[in-house]
Amino acid sequence: MVLPWLVETYSQLTTSRNNNTLHHAIILHGKEGVGKQLLVEQFAQDLLCQQDSSTACGQCKSCQLFLAQSHPDFHKVVPENQIGVDDIRAATNRLNSASHQMQAKVLMITSAHKMTVAAANSLLKTLEEPTAKTYLFLLTDKMDSLLPTIKSRCHKQNLGVAKRALVEQWLQSEGITADPILLDLYWYRPLYLKRLLSDPDANQLKDIEQDFDSVLAGQLTTLAFTDKYLECVDLCLEWLQLYFSEQMKGCDVQNQDAHWEAHIQLTQLSRQLALPGVNKSLLLNQALSALLEAVKQS
Repeated sequence: MVLPWLVETYSQLTTSRNNNTLHHAIILHGKEGVGKQLLVEQFAQDLLCQQDSSTACGQCKSCQLFLAQSHPDFHKVVPENQIGVDDIRAATNRLNSASHQMQAKVLMITSAHKMTVAAANSLLKTLEEPTAKTYLFLLTDKMDSLLPTIKSRCHKQNLGVAKRALVEQWLQSEGITADPILLDLYWYRPLYLKRLLSDPDANQLKDIEQDFDSVLAGQLTTLAFTDKYLECVDLCLEWLQLYFSEQMKGCDVQNQDAHWEAHIQLTQLSRQLALPGVNKSLLLNQALSALLEAVKQS
């Protein structure tokens, strides 16, 4: 089943395939949790199906192998840290061999931005000289981190969610009640949102709101707040940014400069969170300090 916000993209891919205009290498880029991998897996099954139809039949040997996650012509590179040149060479070597099921051959590279320069360069030859009925899908949520030489040789498709209401309806169809706070934060990352809502610890966001009010009232120190949420700094920072965005809407003109400076600082701190070896405790303390200073001037 194709996710509702990706139906249009899936239809475009299917039309291109039926018209024999499907590009052999496609970059699917979008936020983490938008469903890039699920889309590729659905479309890959269509490409590999032995029946002459637009969508996978689900019954042929190829479909059965795919559903059992053992299809010999569907290859994946799923990195933990980085994608090295040996990972790419192994994957492209498999693509260069004959198809086991006499159909297409598909390679999906998740987090493609994690390719080293050597790995990306190794992939270039396959992108430039693909074998017949070979398709490559590069998935990323950091498009700017891909080498220009890779991007120039691929068709690029942006995946996103246009309407928050669509996500709320989808969650309801999945039997999940959408917490308003989490929906505000993550409606454009539906799969991530679903994981949070399915997690008993998701109500921690409500605790963040209450504890931040306690910090504002002087009933809780920033150090105590930081210690409590050290294991979910990313979630906490995102909530603080949402809180601050709401504060800025009602900000007096005379306080806009101070709020804008704090907004810039919060954005910079959130970006630093992805850096290796970052001091998360210090990061969260700095974010709290920036917010407190701005709120005091409101």
